Amino acid sequence: MKTITQKLIAVLLAIIMGISMTVAQTRTVKHNVERGETLASIAKRYGTTNEKIIELNPDASQFIYVGMELTIPVTEAATPKQGQLTENNNSDYLSIPVNNNSAQTTSYSSEDPDKKPGFGFGMEISLGFPPHDSGSFNTYDISCFMPYWIKEQNKGLFASAGIGYSSAFGSDHFGSGRELYSGSSSISLITIPLKVGFAIGGNDKFAIVPYAGFNLGITVKGENKIKHGGSETKYKIKAGKFAPDFRLGADLRLWIFNVGGYFAIPISDDSKAVFGDSGYFAVAIGFGL
Repeated sequence: MKTITQKLIAVLLAIIMGISMTVAQTRTVKHNVERGETLASIAKRYGTTNEKIIELNPDASQFIYVGMELTIPVTEAATPKQGQLTENNNSDYLSIPVNNNSAQTTSYSSEDPDKKPGFGFGMEISLGFPPHDSGSFNTYDISCFMPYWIKEQNKGLFASAGIGYSSAFGSDHFGSGRELYSGSSSISLITIPLKVGFAIGGNDKFAIVPYAGFNLGITVKGENKIKHGGSETKYKIKAGKFAPDFRLGADLRLWIFNVGGYFAIPISDDSKAVFGDSGYFAVAIGFGL
């Protein structure tokens, strides 16, 4: 009998000592939920479980949010280093409630990650109609460009640069009777189109895009021909002439396609010699991504 009593006392003492050690080693700390944290990640950080955290924080069974203060059960070995606990009350970040069984949340920014600045790509072909006293004269442009959207892709403010090829062809006649002359001209240019604009529209499928900029042209080759009677005289146009113009226009964007036009104003003597002193209208079609 004495032996049994001694064994019972020993067992009770062992249980009491175990409880005392557990209580002595376990304590709680306050933790402010940070952006990107879930209940599982917090539990792992402190060496505990979701269930134990929920036991001390019943509200956390539904969801947690940035800045929420949690009471966390920890042991001495699992206590984070000093300065590891931080407070973040950034209200721009929210939490999504999840299944009650998991009691976890996913934190995300209120800013849509797709709504960010970035580069695009586009191509445009245009046909211009410089004024001419007689005969006909047209310009043809083709260019590839890369717009940079300042705040959000395909919306709002953008700046664009590219490279292109431009050509102009025309024919004319002047004089009368025996002094009737006819002439033709052709010229080719390498161009660098630069522009800034603003896409006005609520979505990526439709927008009105006004813009302004410069088309910097450098002559590559050109020739003027004058015919009188049976003779013909040719004049070469020197390469390397700077022929820029200022352009003010607008495009209508439908999905990835652009339809629009612009008014071009020659701004140097060389460009005026090619396209005339006054400005001219052009129509354009293209696409952009």
